[in-house]
Amino acid sequence: MRLLNTKSKTLEEFHSSKIPPYAILSHTWGEGEISFQDMVRGEAPQLQGYKKIVGCCNQAASDGYKYVWIDTCCIDKTSSAELSESINSMFRWYRKAHVCYAYLSDVDSILDPTDLQLAIAKSRWFTRGWTLQELIGPSNVIFYNCSWDEIGTKAGLAEIISNITGADVPVLLKGGKNNFSDYSIAKRMFWASRRETTRVEDEAYCLMGLFGVNMPLIYGEGKMAFFRLQDEIMRHSDDHSLFAWKASTDTEIGLLASSPREFSESGKVDRIATKDSRPYSITNKGVQITLPLLNTPNGEGFEFTYWSDSMPALLTHRKVMRPLTRLINILGSKTVIAVLNCQPAEMEDYIFGAILDKQSGYADDNFYLRHSRGPSLILLERKIFQNHTALKQIFVGFPERGDEDVSIFDYGETSQYYMYDNDNDMLEVP
Repeated sequence: MRLLNTKSKTLEEFHSSKIPPYAILSHTWGEGEISFQDMVRGEAPQLQGYKKIVGCCNQAASDGYKYVWIDTCCIDKTSSAELSESINSMFRWYRKAHVCYAYLSDVDSILDPTDLQLAIAKSRWFTRGWTLQELIGPSNVIFYNCSWDEIGTKAGLAEIISNITGADVPVLLKGGKNNFSDYSIAKRMFWASRRETTRVEDEAYCLMGLFGVNMPLIYGEGKMAFFRLQDEIMRHSDDHSLFAWKASTDTEIGLLASSPREFSESGKVDRIATKDSRPYSITNKGVQITLPLLNTPNGEGFEFTYWSDSMPALLTHRKVMRPLTRLINILGSKTVIAVLNCQPAEMEDYIFGAILDKQSGYADDNFYLRHSRGPSLILLERKIFQNHTALKQIFVGFPERGDEDVSIFDYGETSQYYMYDNDNDMLEVP
């Protein structure tokens, strides 16, 4: 690990067993950032970004730290091996830092206290993918404005930060003491769902530490990076909430999301711990998985209902409840409901299911794609469906892809949807 001496402003290398206490900087990149080569050649003081380096060093020195780690200048990015090792290690480095300085360069130094929350909420720092791990990983995070005036600590601003980011207050308060496997995959993806990265591959790379996985960096692979991330997650976890997301496309899809953005409504999805889950993996045909399947539910006295706009559709027995608006789904004979081992938070009587459509033209009869015209993720009442499902090993395939878009498979039978109001009058046929 390479650290910057806060007094001499020179770089020093340390092996893992002899790393001294250090502060670490979290920031957003701007013009004239200082590189490793700038520091080595002695050209850094002439560049615009050096002021931020000096400010960080001064703050660290005043807090009693001899060293700081700053991503712009402590990594030799001309070395692909060093860059890959650093990105795979970065989350651990943030967790082990004695203090993290979050530098909000776009927050004014002169602010009325009543405007502070609004100014923080608008800061670019809260929109970037990489700063998520820098917020959640360290135990001690101190926020500073553009003049290096202290704004507050993560602990003191926890409620405000939770409202801005969606990260739960306990997660923020525990910091480096968090065991992130305690939080469902869907919830962790939700924390990242409103964040952006400059390069599409970094949507995946910036989340490796949060999921405890490592993988090689392949800049140029585009969205495949996020699929590789999910593949690595599956190797370490049997949490089906990885599949609890809402599609952002109306074309046919598989079990895996194409971006963290598709988890934007998954913040209240909890995993269900189970000891009898079956292994699953990515194969050349898609995700091979064994799940309880519910076949042609509409023909057995079931119906879809909507509780509210904020909840998924609910599949239940008819006449169990009287919803304000009802959606009856006339499912085709090739449609099944796959039951997942995840549930809505604080609703233990319900479980999530994914609607899958069997695909024609394949040698076997267990090849599916995820339903996308209508609700692809629904709620099931546990007690009703315990005796209506059967375990089956299936493949949920990858939709054929062009350069950017997903092309449509042969869908077979189509489904129809009808909306009804309180008086059971049809409203529309979408």
